[in-house]
Formats: sequence, C-alpha cells, structure tokens
Amino acid sequence: MKNKVMRSVKKRILTVLFVSVAVLFVVIFGMTTVECVKVFTSDAERAAETKTQEAADLFDACAREYVLKTELLAADLKGDIYVTDDEYKALDDKLRAEAAEKGFLSLSVFDDRGEHHSMETPYYGDSSEVTALLARTTGNSIVSVLRSESAGRFCVAIYAPVSEDADSTIRCVCGIFSAQEVFDSDEAEALFSDYQADAFVVGADDSYYICTGADDSDKAERMSFYNYMVSFAGSEEVAKEIRSALQTRDFGSVRFSVKGTEYVFSFSRMGKSSSAYLSVIYERNVLLNREGNFYTKFVVAIINLSVIFALALIFYFLEKYRKHKEELQAEEFDPVIKCSTYAKFKKDAERLILDNRALHYAVVCLDIHNFKYVQDHFGEDIAEDAKRFASSIFSSVLQKNETYGHLTGDRFVLLLRYEVKSEISSRLTLIGELVNHYTPFRKNNFFCLFSIGVYYILPAETVDIDALLNKAYLAQLAHKKTPTAAYIPYDESLYENYRVEANIESKMEGALKKCDFHLFYQPKYNIAKQCLDGAETLVRWYDMEHNGYVPPQKFVPLFELNGFINKLDRYVFIHACEFFANAVRNGLRVTPISVNVSRVTAIQKDFVSFYATNKTKYNIPDGYITIEFTESFSFTNMDVLKNIVLELKKTGFRCSIDDFGSGYSSCGVLKELPVDELKLDMFLLKASDNPQKDDALVEMMIRLGKSFEMKVTQEGVETMEQFEKLKAMGCDVIQGYLYSKPLLTDDFQSFVNGTTDLESVMKRNVEAPYKKPKYIDFLINK
Repeated sequence: MKNKVMRSVKKRILTVLFVSVAVLFVVIFGMTTVECVKVFTSDAERAAETKTQEAADLFDACAREYVLKTELLAADLKGDIYVTDDEYKALDDKLRAEAAEKGFLSLSVFDDRGEHHSMETPYYGDSSEVTALLARTTGNSIVSVLRSESAGRFCVAIYAPVSEDADSTIRCVCGIFSAQEVFDSDEAEALFSDYQADAFVVGADDSYYICTGADDSDKAERMSFYNYMVSFAGSEEVAKEIRSALQTRDFGSVRFSVKGTEYVFSFSRMGKSSSAYLSVIYERNVLLNREGNFYTKFVVAIINLSVIFALALIFYFLEKYRKHKEELQAEEFDPVIKCSTYAKFKKDAERLILDNRALHYAVVCLDIHNFKYVQDHFGEDIAEDAKRFASSIFSSVLQKNETYGHLTGDRFVLLLRYEVKSEISSRLTLIGELVNHYTPFRKNNFFCLFSIGVYYILPAETVDIDALLNKAYLAQLAHKKTPTAAYIPYDESLYENYRVEANIESKMEGALKKCDFHLFYQPKYNIAKQCLDGAETLVRWYDMEHNGYVPPQKFVPLFELNGFINKLDRYVFIHACEFFANAVRNGLRVTPISVNVSRVTAIQKDFVSFYATNKTKYNIPDGYITIEFTESFSFTNMDVLKNIVLELKKTGFRCSIDDFGSGYSSCGVLKELPVDELKLDMFLLKASDNPQKDDALVEMMIRLGKSFEMKVTQEGVETMEQFEKLKAMGCDVIQGYLYSKPLLTDDFQSFVNGTTDLESVMKRNVEAPYKKPKYIDFLINK
C-alpha cells in the first residue's frame, strides 16, 4: 500500500514538473520572440554604422597618403630661405612641380610672418591662417575640409608644420587634394548608391558638403547642417539629437521617422586627425532588404531556437529520468558494500513478515566491535574491504525468506527465522567464525568480535521495521559493554538504561568544562621500605546541585563505550601533572603517581606524543609517572599494547598491568609485555569456600610477577590479616583502605608531608575516622 502511495506521489510530482516545464517553455518562447524583435530592430543601426565606418576608413586611408606626401615636402623645404621675389618665384615653380607630380590640386606655404604664398589658384578657406598657425604651434599635421567649386564638391586641406630652424623662413606647407574621388570609387558606390543613401561631409563649424545622393544645389552654401536636418526631418528635436551625437561621439547612429518612413542617420569621424564627420542617411527598409529579408531571418531564428529548446527539453527529461532511476537504485543498493540499503531491507522485511505470519522472526543489529581500531591498525582500505567481506558472509548464511541490509558505517541489520531461540545463537556464532577467516585478520592474529543485539518479534506485533530495529539496536548497545557474551536479547530494562545513559551523555561535556571531575589520590604502601610508595590517581564526578559524587561505575563504562573516556583520561593526566609541578614549585614533598588509561585512549594515534609532550611541559622527572593499562586490553590487543609500552618507556614513563586476575589472566601477557608493575585485582582477596586455595592463588600470582622482575602491588587491602599474609608471601606494595582512602588534592599533599609508615598512618586514621564521601544517584533517578 505504501509503495502504491509513493508511486502515485512520484507520478503527480512528474506531472507537475512537466506542466511547469511546458509553462516555462511558453514563457521563454515569448521572451525569445521579444528579444528577436529587439535584435532585428537593431540590425539596421548596426548595418548603417558598419557601412559608414567602412566609407570613413576609405577616406582616412586616402587622407593618410596625402598627409605623408605633405609632411615629406615640409621636411624637404626645411632650411630653405626665401626673401626675394625671385626666390619666391622659384619656390612657386617648385610647388607647382610637386603638386603635379604628387596629385595635389595646389601646394602653398606660410612663412614666419604668417603670410601665405601659393600658386595662381589658391584653395583655402577663411580660416586657413588660423589652421596653419595651429599646425605650427602644436607640431602636428592638421586635416581640414574646404569647399571648392572648381575642384569638385569638396576637397581637403592638409597643413604640415616645418620644424623651427634659425636659417629658415617657411613654417607650414598646405596641400589641397580633391576627396570626391574617394566617393566616386566602386567601393563607395557599393556603400552608398546601392543603398540609395545620402552622404555628407560635416565640418566642425557645422558646414556640410554633399558627397552623393542628395540634391547638390547652392543650398549647401547658405545652410548649416543643423538647418539642413531640420528641413529634411521636419523636426528640430531630431536635428538637435543628431548635433549632440556629432559633438560627443566619434561614431554612432540615430533613428528617426519622416511621414511614416523610418530613416537611420549614421556618422563616423574621418580619421583621428580630422575634425570632419562622414554622415549618411539611409532609408531603414532599403537597408534591411539589402542586408537580407528581416522576416525570413526572424522566422528562421525562431525555428532554430524552438528546435534547440525542444532538444534541450528532451535532454532535460531524459536526464531527469536517468537521475530518478539512479536515485531509486541508490536508495535500494549500496554500491560500496554491495548489498541492500536499509530502505530496501525495510521493504523486503515488511513483506516477508506479513507474508509469513506463521514463522518466527528475529531482527539482528550488529557491527564490528572496536571498528575504529581496525581502521587505525589495518588502514581504511582493509577496513572497508572487511565490511564487504562481512556482507558476503551474511549473504551466504541467509536461508529462504530471510534478508539483510547495510545501515551505516560498519553496522548491519538481519532478519532471521528460527524455530527455537538457540538457533539464532548458533548462527551468529557461525557468522563470527566465518568473518574471522578474513585474510588480513588471520595473518595478523586479530580476532574480530561483533556487538550484537537481537529482538525476537512477537507473533501479533505490529510490523514497524523502524521500531523493531530500535529495540535490537538498544540490545546491541548493551552488548558493547559485555562483548564476551554471544549477543544480548532485548528486554524492557534496556530502554530505561538507555534513557539514563542519554541523560549522562547530555551532561558530560558541560561537567568537563566546569571541572566537575575531581581528582583523588589513593596512597600505596611499600611493605619492605615501610613508607609511602606512591599513589594512584582516581577521578570522581561531583554534582554541585546535589552536593555529592556520582559513582564512577555509573559513568566510566559508558564513557569507554562512547569514546568520551579519551577526553577524561587526558583531563586527569594534565591535572595530575599540574599538581606534581605545583608541589615541586612550592618546595613540597612529591611522590610517584600513576594514572589509568583506557583502551580507547591508548589506541589514539597521538596517544604517546600527547602524554610525552605534557610530561616534558610540566618537567616531570623520568620514573615519576606510571601508566596503568587494564588486563582486558592487554589480552585482546597484545601486539598493539606491547608497542605502546615500549614507546612510553623510551620517554621516561613506567607502565603497569592493572586489575590482573579479574578476567582472562594469561602468563603470555606477563611474558610479552615489558611492564614495570603488576597490580593484582582485589577480587583475589575475596574469601571462598577453600581459604587454602585462595592463599595459594595469590602467592602464585606474586611469585609469577616477581619472577618477571615486576613490582607486585595488591589492591583492595582492608585488614591487618590480609596485610600480614601478603607480607609473608613477598608482596611488594599494598593499596587499600587499610593504609588510606582516596584523598583530595590538599589532603593528599598533607599526607605526603607527614609520617607515612603504616603504624603512624593507621593511628591517624583512628584519631580521624574515614568519612565516606557522599555519593548520589541523581543521574539514575532522573
């Protein structure tokens, strides 16, 4: 039913998506059409500007050629002196010859007095003297447009300065040539006549000269170009806009309309050194028709855009379909682990349970115990491959109507059938054995353990896979605390424990920041030397609100499980170093101290470097700090711990095995690990039905430790009877309430400063009886 609903929702989403895209297509099509109209509307302006620029370039090329000729002549005349009539006649002859040879209409000069000397027919306007003076003062050639009836419609004057020279009287050469030939050329014909255009040359003084197309009457002599445009366009606004454009830009265009006919006025400066503009008036429709059919272009462009957009739309939907397919596949198959995802597991598990109500099912949640160690020790690649290998084992042991899936990280979920619950235990044991056949594990003598939680589904229970998995997961969390069991089945008490642990975890970070974790030091007594032998650093969680301490057994196991113990261990070590350094700084007596390190802390990559760096930072002498490792860590990770111990000893630490005898005690541990101290668990002092065996076991442990040249310390000594027995057995050190309770920092310093033999200490204990700290269960009751 859920699958049908999901498919229906997805179908509606795709329908909405299709309609949205279709609407988007219409909107984009309309916007594209508007843009096309804008684009083709501007075609006329661009074409007009291009043609005018090409014509101006023709003129500029011609003008540059004559400028060069004039400047060469000016350079040739430099240094010549003309003061007599004969000399000026000779100059006139020379100018005539140069004009005929180089294609000038006329050549003339200006002397140092500003007087003009020319051939018989001068070609210059009223402002020639001013222009010549400008050329002389700026040192640059000046190009100016002149009117000449005899030479054609218009001509161009070039004023080239002659360099100042003490022996020369000539200051400027003026060469005049006809520019009409440029506009009578085939190139100009293609630019103007073929377009039925009117071309003008407009001077800086608003004079104008008709080049082609317009009526060449004597109006040009009487009217300014502004007045001509007022007459042509019938509008002073158009004429003003054109005049403003000519005054502010080097090229451009202006659109205007006359009696329904649209025109384009385009202009371009005729060379960088010219003050004149080439201006052309085009009829817009003629221009567009010559350049190509506007409507044909428009339709073709729209069709092309439509095809492109249609193809893009098709590609879009194909890509969406491909991605949708990939998402569905990714939702149901894990490509890295190569098995079903939890989403696929949920579908399959729900179907299997509902279709087989007569069968008994169990949900199993499991992961590799201490997987971070696998990652650090073997590397990420092997760790990932180990998950794939485990997945293949799960797949191989599945029976009919069973399934499994990958949750996250190294965690998996299985749905297994059973007739009796013992079958589940047997199959899980088999899985563990098969996984340990993984080659890297086998070659390195690494034994892989699983944290496993099992929930047995009740016959009439509602099939909610998430809820069933949560119960199996709570059982798995409980199994992490006791990994020696095959697995932990779910019961209701696990939920209450989970609630309590969640409450603890919500407070731990704040407590660490506020330094609510207090350090205690429990002194140790050296039997042979009859004095203080050092102290073990312990930690207690103080709750200011309830004015009491949280028992360590309530939070330490949880911190070891969630990894917070690493922060706490480092916190304890730093504060212990600070206490030691302050005592030395204040000239007080000091004694060796030991600190506990959990397995989680010890396997951190920077463990040794962190502890060694801070030992140096606080100037702790070698041999004054002992690192205590639990027996369980040494048993399960022998090779790793051995390397850690060797590195620590190189940096001046002493090492010990703590709680020896409480678990899987092994002589191999003592043989392989080069530790300095063996601490026997207080469990060995508890009386059994056979006291002789009790004493024999303790004595054997002491002799074993001493045979490996280790200092042997017995924990939990509370009576003189125990003390006398241990003394007779050859035990080196005792620790327990007989000698001293755990002491806060100031009390411990006072203890160290006093007499530390057993008799004196016991006497003080009688005089000041031990008051047990107030312990509270607020984290449990809340």
